[in-house]
Amino acid sequence: MSNQEIYDAALHLICEDSQAAGNDDYQLRAPYLISAICHRYATLDAVYRQAHGLEEQKLLEINHYPLPTLFPLSDAFAPSVSMAVAGLLVIEENPKMSDQLMNLADATISEIRNSIPFKKEKIQTAYAL
Repeated sequence: MSNQEIYDAALHLICEDSQAAGNDDYQLRAPYLISAICHRYATLDAVYRQAHGLEEQKLLEINHYPLPTLFPLSDAFAPSVSMAVAGLLVIEENPKMSDQLMNLADATISEIRNSIPFKKEKIQTAYAL
């Protein structure tokens, strides 16, 4: 899956077409938004990958993920990232839609978090009494 696919899905969520004229601003902002959102979800993705026996992530420490490159998180995160990108793209012009999309993205992330199996670990003593 590519970042272009994430961007295209985000455009469809806000009823825009990637082939339509006038979306230049969205296309310029999307690589930065995808990067920011991927970094926000990186820790959870690492836990998800470990729990599901997937290869470690190779998240680049850059603030711009070009659209033709591969999506750096697990595929399970694609809908959440698409929703978050869509919400951030319309934050100024349609705050209500933006809030709804961001809430959907957060709900989807919560579902991913809840799907990660429990891992038994030793409890550390934080307070010496």
